[in-house]
Amino acid sequence: MATAPVTSEYAEPTVDYAKQPETKEDKNLHTWAYDLLDEGRRRRRHWEGIWWEDIAFYMGDFWVEWDIHKRRLVEPIKRPEHRVRMATNLAQPAVRTELAKLTKNRPISDVLSRSSDQEDLNSAKVGNKMLNNYVEREFKMPRVRRRMLQWVLMCGSGGILVDWDETALGEIEVFHEHEGNPVFDPHLIEEYKAQYEKEGKRGEYKKIPMGEMVIKEVSPFQLMFDYSTNNFDDANWCIYSNVFDVEEVYRRWGKRIKSDSEAIPSVIENRLISRYDLTGKLKEKPVHVQRLAFVHQMWVKPGHPKFPDGLCLVYTKDVIIKKTKYEYGHGELPIHHMGHIPLPVQQYPMSVLQQLKGPVLELSKTKSQLLENRNLMANPPWLIPKQLQITKEIQNRPGLRIEYNFMPNVPEPKPVEMPDMPKYVVELVEQLKEDIREISGQGETSQGKVPPGARSGVAIAYLQEEDDTRLGPTVQEFEECMEGVSNQILRMMAEKYDTPRTVNIYKNHGEPEVFDFVGTMLAGAMGVVIQAGSALPRSKAAKQQFILDLWDRKIEQDPRKVRQYLELSEGEPDEWEVDLDQAERENHELKEGTDPGVQEWYNHPAHHYIHRNFMKSAEFKKLPEQIQQAFMKHDQEHTQYEQAQQQEKMAVEAAGQGKQQGAGGAGPSPNGGPPPGPGEAGNGQQRPEGPPSQFTGASSPRSLMEGGPQ
Repeated sequence: MATAPVTSEYAEPTVDYAKQPETKEDKNLHTWAYDLLDEGRRRRRHWEGIWWEDIAFYMGDFWVEWDIHKRRLVEPIKRPEHRVRMATNLAQPAVRTELAKLTKNRPISDVLSRSSDQEDLNSAKVGNKMLNNYVEREFKMPRVRRRMLQWVLMCGSGGILVDWDETALGEIEVFHEHEGNPVFDPHLIEEYKAQYEKEGKRGEYKKIPMGEMVIKEVSPFQLMFDYSTNNFDDANWCIYSNVFDVEEVYRRWGKRIKSDSEAIPSVIENRLISRYDLTGKLKEKPVHVQRLAFVHQMWVKPGHPKFPDGLCLVYTKDVIIKKTKYEYGHGELPIHHMGHIPLPVQQYPMSVLQQLKGPVLELSKTKSQLLENRNLMANPPWLIPKQLQITKEIQNRPGLRIEYNFMPNVPEPKPVEMPDMPKYVVELVEQLKEDIREISGQGETSQGKVPPGARSGVAIAYLQEEDDTRLGPTVQEFEECMEGVSNQILRMMAEKYDTPRTVNIYKNHGEPEVFDFVGTMLAGAMGVVIQAGSALPRSKAAKQQFILDLWDRKIEQDPRKVRQYLELSEGEPDEWEVDLDQAERENHELKEGTDPGVQEWYNHPAHHYIHRNFMKSAEFKKLPEQIQQAFMKHDQEHTQYEQAQQQEKMAVEAAGQGKQQGAGGAGPSPNGGPPPGPGEAGNGQQRPEGPPSQFTGASSPRSLMEGGPQ
């Protein structure tokens, strides 16, 4: 590619840019796509004004409106210097509180298997690990969800894009056998090399691109979709617009494009600059240091009358960057959309900010008027007869002296007695606050206040649940959106991850699970479902109280689950978790044919719990007979050590009972029979298999929660 020296530090280099469409088909396609984009901009122009006003309102800039002709925020009436404009921004806390409720609990996703066959079940397990661990961490999904919800709460709608970047991770060298097929298995590569050396054939290493998913939030300013429907799920096409660095465009799609002078800071940034521009010279100029351009991506579903195989089109206002048939096997648009307050009669839902603008603005006006009245009463106007010839302005301050010429029968200067602000104006402040709480759906419990008459924790939790009822439709939209996103992520990994990549699955305590992942490992996964209601906000204190009640009533006696639910194991792993992780590692070693051995000091009940759970599974039945026998032998060794420890303990107890009998005899057992053995409960039945309880009488879950001894 020919290049030329740069004429100045900030000038664009001379390169071969992508050419404008040359064929009639490409010209018609570009004209059609750009006309759709231009029409969409005109259709949403009214909504863009509302969105910019909402964003300014969220920032506390109340006294502005959108000028549809100048396409910017303007302040219609300049205030006099003596007027007070204090912004009491109760809209922002309402939005932040709802955002906190929606992000308090992550939607719980479950990967479904195609059948009950063990291979399909294993695929579903791998899918769960990839979706709930790898994707959450690698693609920063909590941040993506949070930013999308911010757009939803401020402007009424938002979405998440799940796209594929073919060259995101660069190129890797892969061995190709003589027919040109790539081979990734190291052992198989060595076999091919040995075979080719004997046969005189040749395999070679070739560089292939390594792609990765692109998952990011979508604002309503970036999206437009099929004008024939108000529901995004029914749309046949959509257009996503974004600002790209021209070098990023070349890296991703291999085309050079010119920078766009309109790709400059947004309306809000221009508004902030203009508010503090006293000279009128702070005009936004095109960015030259980093060359930016608007790039539009259009997707058309397969089955469209004009595009039976679908369409993926990347273009600017001048050129087509990429044109292919639809690239994704799921056949859906790669953006999933959600709204805040649904409005079936139009494409764009409403936001709570649109409803809060009126009362919040009136509250700010009322408080501003109260401040003006306070200032006026502290510095009232003066009645000064002209005959006294006082020409200087009187400003009240300590030690002020007013000199005037005394004249008989002429009253002396005096301040005007200002009337008190009417009582209904003061009461209006509380009434407006109550209206704001009612509109936002956030009562006293949402603000951390206990309503009068509520005393018990159950009553407060019930009030909190009722206070969050209004979030139900929004939570449903959120869960449906995330279910679609999760399904597309899973399909994208199964379809596009054709090259092995090392994956780390991190655990709270213990070593991460590391393996090479390819998309074929998800062949048995059918899809993803989000548990209904899992994203609803829940009280942590109420949940902990519920778990403690289950423990007290002996309904839940598994110490691992209790500690997990009470979140008592968030720091360093305790001894039991270390023992259980050790038993899990032994399972992996045994499956590979290695005997890890057993030591006398191991926690044998914990090892029994892990080993025998696996030995009950269908996966164990499919292992070779030799491996199964190794598991049985290893478990028997634990049993032998455990029995030896029990016999030693019984001997110690018998010696202690002999001393007690010599001192006066031992008391009978509760049921009149012999005392229970070391492996029996008090009723003569065998204790359930599993790790013994970590909680003693001096260290129960309730005492741990209340700060008792541990």
